[in-house]
Amino acid sequence: MSRLSVKNRSEQLRESLADAVVRESLFAAALAGVLAALFAWLGPPGNDLAAHTYLRWELLRHGLVFWNNYWYSGRYSYITYSPLYYPLAALVGIRLLATITIAASAFVFSLLLGRQWGAGARWSSRSFAVLWAGIVFSAAFPFELGGMLALFAIWALRARRQKSFFVLSFLAMTASPLAFAFLLLAVAAFG
Repeated sequence: MSRLSVKNRSEQLRESLADAVVRESLFAAALAGVLAALFAWLGPPGNDLAAHTYLRWELLRHGLVFWNNYWYSGRYSYITYSPLYYPLAALVGIRLLATITIAASAFVFSLLLGRQWGAGARWSSRSFAVLWAGIVFSAAFPFELGGMLALFAIWALRARRQKSFFVLSFLAMTASPLAFAFLLLAVAAFG
C-alpha cells in the first residue's frame, strides 16, 4: 500500500469518526461489548452454555463429525443446529465470540437507526446495546451470531450491495435458521 493511500485512509477514518452517527454506533458497541464481557465472564452460565461447551470440545477433539451417539442418543451434531457457529467458537472461544458478536450487532444496529432517524435514535441504540448484551444469560450464541449477520445483511441491502446481502444472508442462515427467518420477515416487511 502506498504512503498516499495510507494517508487517504487515515483521512477517511478521521472524517467518519467526526460523523455523529458513527460515534454513537461506536459508543453502543463499546457499551454492549463491556456488558457482554462482564455477563459472560462474571455472570451465571446461560442455559445452553453446557451444550455449546460440549459441541465445541467435540469439534476440537474429533473435528467436524456429522453424527454423535453421545448427544440425546444420537443426532446430527452441526447440521441440525449451526454449522457456522462451532468452528468460529473453536477458533476464538465461546465467551469471546459472544462478546464480539454482541458488540458488532450493537454497532450495526445503531448505524442503521442513526442513518435512518438521526439523533432521535440515540436512546433506541443504547437500549438495544444493553438489552442485546443480556442474551448472554440464555447462551443462545448461534442465534446471536445469526442476528449479527442478519443485521449486517440489512446494512448491505440498504447500501445497495446485493452480493454482500446474499452472502451475509446465507451466513446468517448457517449460523441460525431462526435469525434467518427474522431477516426474511424484515426484508419482506420493509421491501
